[in-house]
Amino acid sequence: MPLLTGRQAQQNLIEEFNLSTAKDEKPIMRAEDEFELLKTLWESPEVGLQHERLQVQLALMIQLAGITGNRPGALRRLQYKDLKIALLPDRAGGDWPRLVMDFTFQHTKRYLSAKDPYRPSQVEP
Repeated sequence: MPLLTGRQAQQNLIEEFNLSTAKDEKPIMRAEDEFELLKTLWESPEVGLQHERLQVQLALMIQLAGITGNRPGALRRLQYKDLKIALLPDRAGGDWPRLVMDFTFQHTKRYLSAKDPYRPSQVEP
């Protein structure tokens, strides 16, 4: 019997056991819940972190979890090199540029189908 590659072995198991490769929908945090969580983080005196920067980082992780639906492990392994930031001129003619952030999650759970790239929807002013 010839040696199989990882992909060939997966394909054999899929066929042998009639496994599904369909992507499951993941529930994401509702915007109202995320708002209440962030409000508590910023306003509650009981939330004491060792450094102010940790509060900012935690707020970003909460927002990324709510927006993308990624698992905590993928969020924890996010690095500065996975982040691209751009300043775009305000289309409405304002003085302040718009900040655009693009995240590339490298360490997400693998499944048998190809990954969909995360593309945030454009929010128009």
